[in-house]
Amino acid sequence: MRLGRLILRAAPYLVYGVVVFGLCLYVIFPYDLLAQYGAEHWAPPGVHIRTNGVEPLFPPGIQARQVAVSLDAAAKRQAVVQVTGLRVRPSWLALATGRPQAEFSAALYGGRIEGHVSRGRGEDAPVWEFQVTFADLEVDRHPLAQRGEEAFLHGRFSGTVSARLDERGQLHAASVELRAEELVFAGRVLQLPLQQDIACATAQSEAQAATADAGNVSLSCSGDDLDIAATGTVTWQDSIRNAVLDLRWQIRSQDLYRQEVNFLGALVGQESNDDGELSFRLYGPWQRLRTSG
Repeated sequence: MRLGRLILRAAPYLVYGVVVFGLCLYVIFPYDLLAQYGAEHWAPPGVHIRTNGVEPLFPPGIQARQVAVSLDAAAKRQAVVQVTGLRVRPSWLALATGRPQAEFSAALYGGRIEGHVSRGRGEDAPVWEFQVTFADLEVDRHPLAQRGEEAFLHGRFSGTVSARLDERGQLHAASVELRAEELVFAGRVLQLPLQQDIACATAQSEAQAATADAGNVSLSCSGDDLDIAATGTVTWQDSIRNAVLDLRWQIRSQDLYRQEVNFLGALVGQESNDDGELSFRLYGPWQRLRTSG
């Protein structure tokens, strides 16, 4: 009886000690080291992650103030994504099994991005799976949309991207859906002989493909006296750099962009018709594209 009373009296102190110990461990845990280890060992092949500080997040997770992501395919490993306030909530049970999973969200170029990443077992080898949703991204703030101190592409992008990669970084499947509002291409920034910026009130594109299999691609752009459409296929091969395209383009402008259409026609070796419509085929490997009528 006395033993039971003793346990009842000691229980609150034991619970209090466990809670305090857990909170202390949660606060003083070396999250920067964990983030560094995760960036080095859990990052997908060809992806490099840098951050300038990590702190705990409740419910259990981590938050990074600034994160830069670069790819081997980018020249000099230039950062292709720079996010602020990244919040990651890993699945701790999944980490214990050696198959990490995590959900994330962040502010990105004036908009928001969220999604999840996981590492699982494929048919023959482990695979990485991604799904990312983003909204209201200001494309002119992206480094790849800038030349010098000025951007050649403006607009707000939304959409989804999903992909499956193996341990060697080879693409197994991919799906991309993009939507843009008030898209503007400033050719003068790229020193192209265009009289005016090309503006699309709305634009969208879709692509779905798997390695070695041709997938469908569609693009469209509509603006004041401007219609651009492209349909065809893309074969990803083992990376985007080795992708093979086969797209049929139709571009029409009767007055406003007639000179720009004629300039593009001269580049691809085709002439627009009396209605200001230009049609041509763009095909071949990404790095050696060719055109025909």
